[in-house]
Amino acid sequence: MQISFSFSTTGFQWKRNKSDLTNQTKRAPRRPMPVDYRDYPVANAELTQGLYHNAFPGMKLAGSMAFAPIAIPVYFMGLPIPITEDESIQEVLNDLLLKFSQDMQSINTQCHREGTIWIWPSYDSRERMLRWEFIPDESVSDIIVDINTREILKIIVDEEITITTAYNETANVRRRREFTKQKITVTWAGQVPENVNDEAYRNPVNILPIPFANNKDGEGHRGYSDYERIIADLKDYNDIDLAQSTMLAKFKIKQVQYFSSSVDEWLNNNGYDTLADIDIAATDFVMNKTDAEKTEYLFPERAYEAWEAALKRKFRKIVEGSGLPELLWGTKVTGNMASAEQQMDTFVLFVKNKQSQKTQVYYELFIASLQLLVTAGEIPAVPDLKIKWNELSAISEKVKSEIFGNFARGAALLIDAAGITKEQLHKLWEQMYPDTTEDDFETFKGQLTDMAMHKQFKDAAWMETMDLTVDDEDDEEPDEELQINDER
Repeated sequence: MQISFSFSTTGFQWKRNKSDLTNQTKRAPRRPMPVDYRDYPVANAELTQGLYHNAFPGMKLAGSMAFAPIAIPVYFMGLPIPITEDESIQEVLNDLLLKFSQDMQSINTQCHREGTIWIWPSYDSRERMLRWEFIPDESVSDIIVDINTREILKIIVDEEITITTAYNETANVRRRREFTKQKITVTWAGQVPENVNDEAYRNPVNILPIPFANNKDGEGHRGYSDYERIIADLKDYNDIDLAQSTMLAKFKIKQVQYFSSSVDEWLNNNGYDTLADIDIAATDFVMNKTDAEKTEYLFPERAYEAWEAALKRKFRKIVEGSGLPELLWGTKVTGNMASAEQQMDTFVLFVKNKQSQKTQVYYELFIASLQLLVTAGEIPAVPDLKIKWNELSAISEKVKSEIFGNFARGAALLIDAAGITKEQLHKLWEQMYPDTTEDDFETFKGQLTDMAMHKQFKDAAWMETMDLTVDDEDDEEPDEELQINDER
């Protein structure tokens, strides 16, 4: 008799299947091969926004960890800076940067969070103002593309809008828009206000809503949320934490009483009338008959350890799945300083990858915006543009402060969590802003220490600052009377 067996992930198997002999990453080609050009499915914004703002039911105990994978890279990305050699157009671009700096922050955030965000640039002729409209990915119901080139021919946006019509009164309006390079068609249905009508008008600059897609595949137009790799572990973390917290909150100390006589006699011996009178938390002394009765108090002293170990394992999986180095989560980095520096290099590459994904799309957005301004007669022509991230020399002081403010918030998270050394902080600044950072580390460290001392002095109480000032003055100009007494 011949016996065959095989290994598997679950142990020995005494039966060999055909699947054991094949490569699971490959399969026989299908003829014809089905290909879907529809770019489905859309983002679940209710889930992703709820995670980011810690408002989604059933996930709130993991909301604190859902913030960092989105916010920290956005803080460090800064802003894309359009640069041109035409000084008059550069001033216009600086004004656009100032106006849309917060919008670009939101674009980066929503792109990473939902996977895709669509931006529709338009010009309001009545207000003589350029606008960037955010179109949620869920609103884009259909993307019609050229079957040969995958170029977008038409975008259909279908929305049900709830509006307020009067005090404590609302109405539901359906708006359907079809965007092509030639024209834009808008149709309304439902409880439409009197001053709103269907319309169709020419697309002035032959542009469509521009998709900002995160980690998109090939020629597709929709991206993937950064939550997709860690969403299951976030849910598991929430459930484990909830189970542990419920056990610790609801499980109270239990008293187990063994009787050699009747319950009534034991209650009478200890001053109780009924069992309801027993307060375990207030009980300091219990009398029992010798060698006949016994009292025990039970509490799950180590029951939480299994949950704690599971939470640590889930946290590690979330950190690994997020793509952010563990250093940015405030956790202890194992190994020598070189490993920590390597993590900062990895993070800088991570941020630069996020920037490079959006460079071309921001270029298209700025070009479209300038084309609208040309059509409106505000500028003569669209110049040649280059997009450089955080190029501070070409922009206004206010935009500089916006960029530094975002970067500083990200650095502050690391400093407050004691997750970064001075050497790593200097290297991070030097890599992200080489033109504005002191090259010499010792000089940088001294400047950082001076600012820390200044903050300590600024936050000190008034009397403490007076003492410090008086002490400094005494050190510089000693009192003559004290010197005479010392000599005596």
